Amino acid sequence: MRVEHVSREHIIRQIEKEFQSSGEVNATYLGVIAEHLRAGCLMMSAGDLTADSSVTSSIQLYKQAFRRLAPLFPELLKDDDEVRNELTHLQTLGDLNKVDGHHVSIAPARRLEIDSHRSLLLGGGPAQLLPLLIRKQLVVSGRSRILNSSVSQDAQQAYPLQRLEDWLGLEDDDMLTWAKEFVATKVKARRHDLIPEGIRLWDGRYWNSVEEFSGPDGVYLCRRSVNLFGNATHEYALTKFHRFSTIRRIDGYVTIDKEIARKLQGALRPTRSAAEQFPVTKVRAGIIQIMLPHPIAEQHSKLLSLGWKSRDSDTLKPGVQKIEFSEMLLPLLSKGFSLIGYELAPR
Repeated sequence: MRVEHVSREHIIRQIEKEFQSSGEVNATYLGVIAEHLRAGCLMMSAGDLTADSSVTSSIQLYKQAFRRLAPLFPELLKDDDEVRNELTHLQTLGDLNKVDGHHVSIAPARRLEIDSHRSLLLGGGPAQLLPLLIRKQLVVSGRSRILNSSVSQDAQQAYPLQRLEDWLGLEDDDMLTWAKEFVATKVKARRHDLIPEGIRLWDGRYWNSVEEFSGPDGVYLCRRSVNLFGNATHEYALTKFHRFSTIRRIDGYVTIDKEIARKLQGALRPTRSAAEQFPVTKVRAGIIQIMLPHPIAEQHSKLLSLGWKSRDSDTLKPGVQKIEFSEMLLPLLSKGFSLIGYELAPR
């Protein structure tokens, strides 16, 4: 075949064949960027390319990847900021290690169990450097690389399993226990003299004003709108709520970090025993979509980096997200969201 006869569409079809993917444009696009970044990290590393300690300049890495890929995806890849964002996602997932503010390195190869027949491959460099038997079993869907069958004993030693709890960086294997202990300790430090106005209480699904709140007496996560250096934001806190007939009041107030508050949104269940549900919809062959009605903690959002934004993301209300994933990841996603206090609910 003459080089000038090779179309962009032909190249993309060949990539999808190599990825064993279903022709999802966004997934192919992200998969190509991720593989270029993994490969570039090795090619540009100083010293021994096989050493985990080899480091690469982050700026040079994403700029080089952009120059190579912009002609292939001109409608999606507008500037190198998009490649830089993908570099951040790979660091979030643990495919690449952040050495410092300006350098990255390839992370050690390991796997997360999806189910008894599949696992998620993390680290280890680009797919082209993996053993042939592993590459034949590998399905690339966006940033995710899924080993689609049982792995041999030798491969299990080369790609050891990592616990999902450790990958998520959980303070405790049981987030409900962690939340209970944190709240019990923190709420003792609440102040009773300066209780601000405009407080809204979290009932496990919505933020309610104190006057409208119908939950039982107890400790609650709350927030209020504040203006910080001219920017509208929220201040988060813990408080005790009491109801006397038709009178509702709060007893004390202690501020907490926003990220801690987002962890508590899933793990603190003062008005219910069941977890908050995130709806799951099958949108296309082999592709599912999860809708998140509010943000989750940044530490836990690595689950979202396994997927990509839905096509209608620009039309959603602030804070609401729709993320699409390979359907093969559903067992891992279900367990992951369960560990941080939520439940995936297929529709």
